[in-house]
Amino acid sequence: MQIPSAPHLPFGTKAVSFESTHNDQIQPQKTLSPTKHCSNVPVSALNSRSEHYRRNSDMARDCLYLIDTFSLMFQVFHAIPPMTGTRGQPTNAVFGITRDLLAILDRQPTHLICALDSPGPGTRELIYPQYKANRAEIPADLKPQIPLIKQLIAGFNIPGIELEGWEADDIIATATRQALELNMDVVIVSSDKDNRQLLGPHVRMFNCRRNEFYDSDSLLQDWGIRPDQVIDFQSLVGDSVDNVPGVPKVGPKTATTLLSTFQTLDAVFENIPSAGGKALQKNLTEGRELAYISRQLVTLRQDLPLQIDFTAARISPPDHNTLLPFFQDMGFRGYTAQMKKLAAAAGDSPGNTAATQAPGGPKTTRRTPSLFDSPQDNNSSTTPPASDNPGGHNTGLTAEPASAAGTLDDTTAPAVLQQLQLAPVVILEPVCSGSTVRQRQLTAAAISDGQSFWLLHTPAHSSLQSQLLQFLATYPGELCLASAKPLCHALLNAGCGLPACLFDASIADYLVDAGARGHELADIADRYAPDSSQAAPTAAPRKPRQQTMFAEADDTAAPDAPGTPDAASAAAQRLQTLLAILPGLRDALHSAGLQDLY
Repeated sequence: MQIPSAPHLPFGTKAVSFESTHNDQIQPQKTLSPTKHCSNVPVSALNSRSEHYRRNSDMARDCLYLIDTFSLMFQVFHAIPPMTGTRGQPTNAVFGITRDLLAILDRQPTHLICALDSPGPGTRELIYPQYKANRAEIPADLKPQIPLIKQLIAGFNIPGIELEGWEADDIIATATRQALELNMDVVIVSSDKDNRQLLGPHVRMFNCRRNEFYDSDSLLQDWGIRPDQVIDFQSLVGDSVDNVPGVPKVGPKTATTLLSTFQTLDAVFENIPSAGGKALQKNLTEGRELAYISRQLVTLRQDLPLQIDFTAARISPPDHNTLLPFFQDMGFRGYTAQMKKLAAAAGDSPGNTAATQAPGGPKTTRRTPSLFDSPQDNNSSTTPPASDNPGGHNTGLTAEPASAAGTLDDTTAPAVLQQLQLAPVVILEPVCSGSTVRQRQLTAAAISDGQSFWLLHTPAHSSLQSQLLQFLATYPGELCLASAKPLCHALLNAGCGLPACLFDASIADYLVDAGARGHELADIADRYAPDSSQAAPTAAPRKPRQQTMFAEADDTAAPDAPGTPDAASAAAQRLQTLLAILPGLRDALHSAGLQDLY
């Protein structure tokens, strides 16, 4: 049985897009009639043609990125812990797709398209009813995020294409062929092995999770075959993920050997007597029918009736009027801030207020919610708050920079530290030395009461180091740090106790935004105080992303030698950044209802 051919559509008819109504969806028709937009020229031939064009033209090639949207969606849903928006709706997959779209846009493609699987059974189930029968149901928390992801894609002005009865991979294959006909380069954003059959001189794959490209050379190293042999390889091996049977007891190594010897699936079955031992010959003989069924299942259709509008697919600025309220509803504070900047650059003022008057009531002022508004603030008229800290804890902190008050020494330190003992909150940016946890020592610091700050150089075993350690161990108020872990190590190594109350910004940020890529000071500043993050030096090269925030890395060791003036100066800049983000971070923690948990 053959895969049913794609239906013929009149010239100019579009596939289902996110703006389409239900009545616009394409219904399969029985009559088949290929058009010039549905040619049978395979991608492999077009790859060769594109290579010829490249060698004979000085014109720059456009680059189309094709996203396997649902594949990406499942990846981020399972990778990012549960998140909820302002209305309690699940948002972790939406957040992950947003993050990946921005990362893809950073690669500066000229065109971008999102391909989606159509709901319900498709054409391959007609051939093999067990196809994808082993797939689990879509998780309950993921289902309501699918329409939100479609809204997100539309807000980025990215065409989204789905065609009833067909998978995203078939749309990708068809779009790839049409793009190659226009002499474009293509990058397929997917880890699906089926797409390897499309690889060529101008077609690569990109894995967002690994942040790496996959091309024909990668395929040769991985499977030992060419792109034009991928279909036959998968026909022999099968695919447990999609429940493609393949030939029983034929694995990747055997399939590679067979294709290296006979080149094609047809030639393998024409030469079974020459194919290895008797056991393999028996497996091939008995599995012949399954192999050819598998070939129909894994072959991607390059001739779907899709007239891709590459003009609409050209990268354009996102629609901030759509995305700004969308991100606010999702509770994505960092992305909300980015959209506000975009709106301001476009001449709009999302923070402008407008006078409104409730019927029979006093005139009130409505405003667009700010980056750090709580959900209640987002839906109510505003009056001046009684306190800058909605949590009720009077910190006395503002986002204003503290003024430099000098460098402390053995003579001046006692009076200042005694004064700081009375402050309700002290902000500290320590500089620690030592390549291991057991060797960690406090060698310099910047310290502030929120209004002024002081620098300290505390060489090992010095009197000043002892004074500072004693102060930190006995301070009765709240000690705020970007990351408390290195300081705690240094205190314990010195035989001192731990502070009575710690506020660790990295932990607070993790609670508020667990799906964020990083929780170091620079990462937090990007979301809460982007202006301050521009000037703030990083404490050390960023940790590899596969490490967790609790990894035993020396993540606050200054880039300069610990204890030097440069190290203390860098600590002072980081302390100013910490001061800038604390009010917003506290507010976000409270708005998310996580203050008690923290």
